Amino acid sequence: MKVKPSVLVAALMGGLAVGPSLLAQDAPITPSATPEQPDTAAAEAKKKPPFGLFLSVAYGSASADTIDLSNSTLSSHTTSTTLTLDEHSYSQAAVGWRLGNNKGDFRLVFSGYSEQSYELESSGLAGQVQVPSGTNQPQFNDNLPWWKLSIANGILTSVRTPRTWTPGVDTNGNGVIDPDEPANNDANRNGFVDVGEETILAPDLTIERAISDNLENRAQHWDALYGNSWGPRRFRGRWWAGLRYFQYEGNVFGTGWLTTTPPGYGFTDGAFLHVLNYAQKTTGGGPTASMEAQFKFFRERFTLYGKAQVAFVVLSLDSDTGPFFTIVQDADGNDLPAPARLTESVSKSTWQNMIEGGARYRFDNGLELELTYNVTGYLDAVLLPTSLRIPANSQEARFGTSAIYRTQDLVYDGWRAGISFQF
Repeated sequence: MKVKPSVLVAALMGGLAVGPSLLAQDAPITPSATPEQPDTAAAEAKKKPPFGLFLSVAYGSASADTIDLSNSTLSSHTTSTTLTLDEHSYSQAAVGWRLGNNKGDFRLVFSGYSEQSYELESSGLAGQVQVPSGTNQPQFNDNLPWWKLSIANGILTSVRTPRTWTPGVDTNGNGVIDPDEPANNDANRNGFVDVGEETILAPDLTIERAISDNLENRAQHWDALYGNSWGPRRFRGRWWAGLRYFQYEGNVFGTGWLTTTPPGYGFTDGAFLHVLNYAQKTTGGGPTASMEAQFKFFRERFTLYGKAQVAFVVLSLDSDTGPFFTIVQDADGNDLPAPARLTESVSKSTWQNMIEGGARYRFDNGLELELTYNVTGYLDAVLLPTSLRIPANSQEARFGTSAIYRTQDLVYDGWRAGISFQF
């Protein structure tokens, strides 16, 4: 059979036109682009919690407010005494853990003050003067300073300076000192010893001796806290809340009159009658909270901040002088030592507060430097007597000694420099 050339050409052309289409349908489909695969490293990082350890240490110096140890034995026998704990080492340390996804921080913070030196200044005042033989003690408008005692740099110095006073002479016998009668020391003729009327004699007793130069006062607290931050980048706030444990131990030197006769006799001069050592121990705890404001500069590397903290604590306070002795007289007027000891324990709820401000600089590797000024008040942390009750004679000695107490604050202020690292 003959095929026309025109028909053969048409068939070949049709096959070429259909062929590529058929081949395209039969061939495997090749994707035009590879679908996105999950980022394995990012997924692993998301599953693995961050290593959030935080460490911080700081050290500095501080001083404490003056403690008032003034007391009275009788209204006629008082002391004016101050104790200055003027140098302290001040340390702070913290360890914590930062949770991921901005869920906050757990932190354990220690802060402590350790006394390095102290100074004591005391005056022993008495409503007594040396009077001519056969003359009774006059009345006083104010007690007069008989003793001056000081302790500094481990040296105790006490000086007794006697006072004399001669009353006016009632030559007319009318019970008053008339202008024409000799007034002697009673310049205003009122029959009372007024300040400045007495005659001050040269010191008749001076004592100087070595004494402890450190009373080993230590105040410290531990805070277990949880907190978080809030706010925009340039201004941030941070809060903390948790529990506090507080402890204070140390010694407080004090003075007093341990007998009241004869004039100028019976003051704790540091030699015959030692200064009183009130050993202190205070412990307790309670809830605490704080708020901090942060102002950030230079891409958040430099921060100025201010912080306030308050704690409500229940304290147990103990004060103990240890054994000492007072002086009493027997029926024949002889001086006898009478054993004595002053102890007191109380429980008290009170507040502790703190305010501080400073600057921080953070490096890219997580290291941060800090300089801070801090004021901390441990309120009602010290237990000291305001009035001593001593036996008047040997018959009363069996009842011992006692005292009326009150609490006082420990207030510290100082600087610290620190370094911290957030892993």
